[in-house]
Amino acid sequence: FLGFLTGLSAAFSIFLSGRKDFSFLKWKKMVLFAFPTALLGAFMIDSFSPDILLKVFGVFLVGAGFFSLFPRLFHLNIWGERFFLLLGGWIQGLFGTGGPLVVVAMKRNFPHKSEMRATLAAFFLFFQALRGGQYYVQGSFDFFLLLPFWWIPPLIFIAVFLGLRVHISISEEIFQKGVSLLIIFSGIFFLLF
Repeated sequence: FLGFLTGLSAAFSIFLSGRKDFSFLKWKKMVLFAFPTALLGAFMIDSFSPDILLKVFGVFLVGAGFFSLFPRLFHLNIWGERFFLLLGGWIQGLFGTGGPLVVVAMKRNFPHKSEMRATLAAFFLFFQALRGGQYYVQGSFDFFLLLPFWWIPPLIFIAVFLGLRVHISISEEIFQKGVSLLIIFSGIFFLLF
């Protein structure tokens, strides 16, 4: 539940901070491609051990990071974008975050990083809300388990606010490379630990 609370809080905070840059048409495209495979991933999550899932997630993160870091080497056509959206949906269903793969699929479709940020936040907010509904339907959602962590959403809101200041003060190229490197290092962390 902690990942759910953190993801929901972050997506909501990011969306609120950039809602004026949100693109409904791009959001709809992403959701329509990712939704079926996200459902598949959500149903498959109990089929694998957590150790295997973390290693698979690490591999996908490292791969997505390299795709994002070297866009000239890995230029995606429309079919590649759709593949990564489908794969991102599946990872979203399995792990609660298919973000890196969705970013790889969609980043060239956004003229501004602020539009990408707001639209992706809406995408993740939608899927986190679905995950909350899934927990509720399965009978595993317990609001009282979240109460001791009441302080997480305000801290995330502050972190998002500070991150937005950094986000708007750096160039698009540095931002893209920084995100790519963070994705790669996160994947390596999951592979090693």
